[in-house]
Amino acid sequence: MVSMQLRLGQRLAQRAVLVQRAEILEATGADWAERIAAEAQRNPFLRVRQPATAAPIPESAALPPDLHAWLGSQIRMAMPAPEDRALAFRLLEALEPSGWLGQPLSRLAPGAEEQAARVLHRLQQMEPAGIFARDLRECLMLQARDRGQLYPAMAAVLDRLDCLASDGPAAVARAAGLEEQTVLRCLELIRRMDPKPGAAFAPEDAPLREPDLIARRTASGWSVELNRSMLPEVRVTPLPDGSPADVRQMHQEALSLAKATGLRGRTLLAVGALVVERQRAFLDEGPAALVALGIGEAADALALHPSTISRTVTGLLMATPRGLVAVRDLFSARLAEGTGALSAPALQALIRETIAAESAQAPLEDGDIVEALARRGIHVARRTVAKHRTLAGLPPAAVRRRAAPSGSEAVAFGRQPLPLGGRN
Repeated sequence: MVSMQLRLGQRLAQRAVLVQRAEILEATGADWAERIAAEAQRNPFLRVRQPATAAPIPESAALPPDLHAWLGSQIRMAMPAPEDRALAFRLLEALEPSGWLGQPLSRLAPGAEEQAARVLHRLQQMEPAGIFARDLRECLMLQARDRGQLYPAMAAVLDRLDCLASDGPAAVARAAGLEEQTVLRCLELIRRMDPKPGAAFAPEDAPLREPDLIARRTASGWSVELNRSMLPEVRVTPLPDGSPADVRQMHQEALSLAKATGLRGRTLLAVGALVVERQRAFLDEGPAALVALGIGEAADALALHPSTISRTVTGLLMATPRGLVAVRDLFSARLAEGTGALSAPALQALIRETIAAESAQAPLEDGDIVEALARRGIHVARRTVAKHRTLAGLPPAAVRRRAAPSGSEAVAFGRQPLPLGGRN
């Protein structure tokens, strides 16, 4: 019985350590500093000293958080209830520069998903339209509703974005039971929408908070360091001899927290250094040079578990001369078409570049884009180009060629707008 209780106690202690490590890695620098400060108020063995100087951040990444401030003012006016307001600001902290909510509600508000869903619904009614969307469909749905254009036909097209990307308007028309001309009219309206409403409000590199890591170009290459401006120094005072059990327990907790702080810093720095090493071309040349990098690949290189890498990069921000970058955005799957290290974001950037150089009178079909990429040594299928063109928020050539409609879309669709429902 004693042995069984001992093993059970050891397992519970080990599980508590694992849970603490997961929380540490998922916390932002500001959250972790706040937690340390709170523990120091409770634990007399902890000594916390704030950094004397802050590490200078590349100028291009130090832009004012206009989007954050704008939405914060709306939240304070629209949500007087303290519980809803606190939850709204928690969701706001998770907002990506694009204006999308990048984490699920189950992670952001564990145990309070229903309340979070109600708060999110109110946040999605704020300006700019499409803000706090969780995917492309929801973002466009929100904008269509805001403009009074969420007709049954529009909803049917937005529900079939994957089909639109891979097979074109005709296939969507057949699947939805619509005329192809109606689908094209929907696409004309979609073309006027913004798939990244946050980016339109302020530059994409406007930081919503202080970065965790700072990448710099040096004479010998690229280097990465922790942002010391958010990392207080943690010290543990000695334990007096003959201390009672509860005091020894408090001292052990202080040692554990100090050790956890060091572990967090080393893990963040190791992951940041690996990403900077693998994505040097991106830092030098831009998004079109972003190479494929998987979570598992990084885990193997650092001898860590994939879940550790995943937790570490969640919400991790890095300041670079190109602006503030979400480290998770530097991870992407390899395109399975024999294209080497080409990543999906790089392909989308190349498609944007190709379309940006096209003639307005003769826009490039997807097949033309395939040929243009092939001349640059990048061989992908037409279906792949169509898919990633849509993911990049770029309409097909037929829509880019057409002039803006002159008639009333409501008359053309012949229906009243629908309320936004489904996945919201």
